[in-house]
Amino acid sequence: MNPKQKFKIQPTARLRARFFTGVFAQLLAIYAPLAVSSDAIGFQPKDFSALEARLMNHPTLQHLKLRSTAMQAFAKADSALPDPIISLGLNNVPISTFAFDDFLPTHKSIGIQQSIPNSGIRRARLQNARTKSASLELAFEYEHSLLRASLIIGLIDQVNLEQEISLALQRDRKYSELQQVVRNEINAGRAVVFRLARIDIERADVAQEVANLQAQLSAVKAKIDSLIEIETDIHPPPLPLTEWDGNPLSFHRVRLAMANISIAETRVSEVQAENGPSWGVSLTYQQRQAGTGQMGSPFSGDDWFSGQLTFTVPIWASKKQAPALRAAIAEKAAAKMDVASIAREVESEWRRFAAERKAADSNIVLLEKQLQALEEQIAASLTTYESGTGDYAPIVDGEITRLQFKSKISREKARRNMMTIKANSQLVLI
Repeated sequence: MNPKQKFKIQPTARLRARFFTGVFAQLLAIYAPLAVSSDAIGFQPKDFSALEARLMNHPTLQHLKLRSTAMQAFAKADSALPDPIISLGLNNVPISTFAFDDFLPTHKSIGIQQSIPNSGIRRARLQNARTKSASLELAFEYEHSLLRASLIIGLIDQVNLEQEISLALQRDRKYSELQQVVRNEINAGRAVVFRLARIDIERADVAQEVANLQAQLSAVKAKIDSLIEIETDIHPPPLPLTEWDGNPLSFHRVRLAMANISIAETRVSEVQAENGPSWGVSLTYQQRQAGTGQMGSPFSGDDWFSGQLTFTVPIWASKKQAPALRAAIAEKAAAKMDVASIAREVESEWRRFAAERKAADSNIVLLEKQLQALEEQIAASLTTYESGTGDYAPIVDGEITRLQFKSKISREKARRNMMTIKANSQLVLI
């Protein structure tokens, strides 16, 4: 290879700079988001209130907050007058001479026009924007309630799944203990070989159960991370059930539906106001220079003002305003029907959550009674075994069953707490 060819394949300093600059840009693009959220790495919440404060940074809540701010700004903009129009004119200028002193009608002008839209329409639009802003604030409260409920449900699920995994692993250890007991009985000459195969099957079921529970736990942790961008082992707060007072307006969704009625009312007001006039005012200052006409006759210069007032007349009201008014009134009626429908739906949901919570409470009481009876049976079997007249295998079987009962109780407690927070999340908590 000659020196020229060798030189051509060597990267120049400029190419090296471009290469490393490109690599740096790509690395920056990859790791910049991590740097932005670096506060999540060092954040160590101490209690649930810290998690709840972090939840306020959720994009959904920030979106609603920004939209509400935007609507408040729109409310101010809708109440303002449109920009005036400034006009500059050269009128009746002869093309042949393009002079301002050869032709009597030639003059210069400067004018201003101001449109004054219907004040009723402006007031209605102002109220519409304010009502939408208030509706977004209600939506913010409702969405915060739902996200808070999702966070608490995630924490409840996490605690329950960790406990169920722990109990399942304890059962596996008990099965191992039971295997040894059965082997001892076989060595003693008892015909219980079939128990070993059954134990192997039950241990395989436990292993499969643990794998499923760990997969569920990973999904729950991912859900919590999507809400607050960190993993946490903080336990959920106390969850007393908030009783509904019977007033539909105690529900978030009903309040949102009522806000839609208010928005529809402002639309009716706006359409009704369209029958009134919109005004316009224009003023024009005109100036003529002194000069001499084509016939040699002189003319003097002069200045004068022109003014104009305009207003709209609803001549086509039957084809424009009337149909629009009927549509606005229909939308208002539909919004009222929506309130009635949502009130029934959300009340039914709240009662269903409360009923499932009550059922879970009843199941917990029943399971705890069964667990107590089982523990008494285990204690009696242990006493019999210690007296030398019984077997040890039934005792281990009883301990395995006890762990199963504890797992069921943990599951029912989680279900009760989840139903409690779901019911509470529907209500406006004051």
